[in-house]
Amino acid sequence: LYKGVSRITKLPKYLSVQLVRFLYRRDTQQKAKILRRVGFPLQMLDVFEFCSDELKKKLEVRRDVWQKKEDAKVEQLKQLKSSGNSNGKRTHSEATAAEAEGGDGGGPVPLDLDLDGEVAEAIGHTGFYDLHAIVTHKGRIADSGHYVGWVKTKDQWVEFDDDSVYPVLEEDIQKLDGGGDWHMAYLCIYKARLA
Repeated sequence: LYKGVSRITKLPKYLSVQLVRFLYRRDTQQKAKILRRVGFPLQMLDVFEFCSDELKKKLEVRRDVWQKKEDAKVEQLKQLKSSGNSNGKRTHSEATAAEAEGGDGGGPVPLDLDLDGEVAEAIGHTGFYDLHAIVTHKGRIADSGHYVGWVKTKDQWVEFDDDSVYPVLEEDIQKLDGGGDWHMAYLCIYKARLA
């Protein structure tokens, strides 16, 4: 019996995860659809454990930077709430001061280049990914059915069903895990969280 293990050595900005939803049944000699529920995270898919030891060392530094930024955001929010700005939003002068001190983390991330001019490995990567898009299949059999795209734009999910485009709730996205005749996630596309 052969057993192999593969490790990720370089992280992409967008990570595609294909869920196995179809199989060939020898007993009936037909393609069949797997209806079993397969859960997937909408936020914070952590691929750290699948990375090579060398990449893990690089990611640990970025994860520390990212965690410090997150802690600073929480602390800043606490300070804003305690100073009487109960809605948690910064005033214009507070936002201007934050930008003068180097920004609030929302701007472009500077990229370090290696000698070949290529973007160096793991620049800004934390190993965390957030769900950005899904392709679903609706129907019981592999040879027919309907494919639909679902994309997150800012904080709103949008369904693209042929020429029909409309917003949907996050609860609808969570129902795409399968288990019946409704849409079932077939391809999940995750976007990297950069430090």
